[in-house]
Amino acid sequence: MKGELRSLKCDDFVVICGGANDISKNNTKEALKLLSEFMSEHKELNVVLINSPHRHDLLPDSCVNNEVKKFNKQLNKTVKLQSKVKVLEVELDRNHFTRHGLYLNSEGKKLVSHKLAQTVLNFPAKHHSGTIPAAWKDPPHIDTNPTTQILITEEGNNSSANSSQHRRRYPAQRNPDFLWL
Repeated sequence: MKGELRSLKCDDFVVICGGANDISKNNTKEALKLLSEFMSEHKELNVVLINSPHRHDLLPDSCVNNEVKKFNKQLNKTVKLQSKVKVLEVELDRNHFTRHGLYLNSEGKKLVSHKLAQTVLNFPAKHHSGTIPAAWKDPPHIDTNPTTQILITEEGNNSSANSSQHRRRYPAQRNPDFLWL
């Protein structure tokens, strides 16, 4: 797989989908560690992680389902600072699973694939340039060109502005938020 990963381009995606079987074997820490290592080695890849589904073959408050909740929460924390990694939160009902309750049925697979397609199409393109944009603090520019500016007098009559063809220069205003040396 390493060769295939190296051949991927910036518009390709890697989708990682794990189930709850390994969570039931107490392998959550190992899985999160491996995912963190993968993301740090492949920072240029677009990655979609599908969260682990609730197991409907067990009681809702079983230790495995509680561990699934913890794993999904920790997964979100792990990828929070990664700009090219998105967790696909899939909330599936019991009717999206087979009678047994562990595997997805055709409706569940359709729902997951539809949400995955939406996630890929709406994938955030976050490119950090290292700078933080800030809003401009100066007052808006007022056009003082006499041919375009019309003053409304107190009487309500429109009159042309100053007949001078020179642009009036206003003194620079100091903004109290700016550090003047």
